[in-house]
Parts: sequence; C-alpha cells; structure tokens
Amino acid sequence: MSTITLTDGRTVEAYVEPPEYIPKEIREKYGLGEFHDENRDKEAAFIEKVSSEVIPTISDEDQQYMIKHPDPSEYHFGLGMDIRNQYIYDQNLDFFYGMADALSRKIVIRIIEKFMNKRRSEYVEQISEQVISLLSSDDKLRLCNSQDPSKVQKNLHQLVREDYIGDQTFDFFYGMHGLERSLAEEIVETVIERIVGGEKNQ
Repeated sequence: MSTITLTDGRTVEAYVEPPEYIPKEIREKYGLGEFHDENRDKEAAFIEKVSSEVIPTISDEDQQYMIKHPDPSEYHFGLGMDIRNQYIYDQNLDFFYGMADALSRKIVIRIIEKFMNKRRSEYVEQISEQVISLLSSDDKLRLCNSQDPSKVQKNLHQLVREDYIGDQTFDFFYGMHGLERSLAEEIVETVIERIVGGEKNQ
C-alpha cells in the first residue's frame, strides 16, 4: 500500500498499478500517470545510487563469480539481504517500491549488469586493438577513403565474427537476439572510429 496525493488535494491509500492497467479517464482525472513516472524515476535513481555504493565493497573474485553466475536469486540470502537491511528497511524512502526483497533484487540485477558491461567493454577494447593491428596501411586508407564503406564494414564484420567470436561462450551478456552479431558490430564500429578518427587527426 502507498499514500497517494490526488490532484484535488485528497490523499488515499492504494496499491500503485502501472498506469496502462488503469482506465484512461481515471488516470487523467487523478494524474496517476504523472505519479507513476515520478515514482519510476525516483526508484531508478535510488537503484543507481545504491548499486554504485555497493560495488566497491565486492571483491574482484566475487565480481568474476557474479559475471559467470548472473542469476540474481543466487544472491538473495547474502548480498540481497544486506542491501535490503542497510538501504531499504526503516529508511523512509520517498517512492513506492512494493516489497523490500523485490527492490533489493533490482539493485542486485543492476550490479550484475554493471559488472557485465565492464567486462564487455574490456573485451571490445582488446579485440578492436587486435583487429587494427592486423590491418595493413592500404586497408586503413581504403577504409578512410572508400566511397562504399559498407563493403569494408562487411569484410571487417566477417573477420571479427569468424576469428574472434564464432562459437565461443562468453561469460558476459551481449544481447538476447543475434548474439555474436551484436558484439561483432560493436567491435567493428570501434575499429572504424579509431582508424578514421586517427587519420583525421594526423
């Protein structure tokens, strides 16, 4: 339950449902859509703040474990409960969040996402530098001066997919659909930006 202040000044106790489940005329009359948006933004800011504070307390070894085992349910009775007890219980938060365990779970998920994003960024950086080192000077000039950059990108994309991604299993999240394609595109974009940007600055 949560206390909602309506546009006419009255307050009511109610469960807060997503606005799409509430009839349009009711949402417009009582401004429930605006309440939902503000509540969502406050919750997102809280999740970001807490996750940033908690991450430095997690060892490198535990970070690597969480990347390889990203199911948030596994951390409910450890990290999740610590977050709940320290940051949620008895904190008089200024937004509605339902169950404390549900909110702590969202924070754990955000922590895992940050670890995976960092791991992904490191991999993209590493492979991009390797691909650039393999390209000849002529290849780089063609990439910068090509009237059909899509052809160069296609060749780079094939190289990255075949030589660096292929059938590998990664210990970080890189897309729900077309997995190797998503990661390859990010690497190719990084390679092109580095080469073209480097030539322009010379």
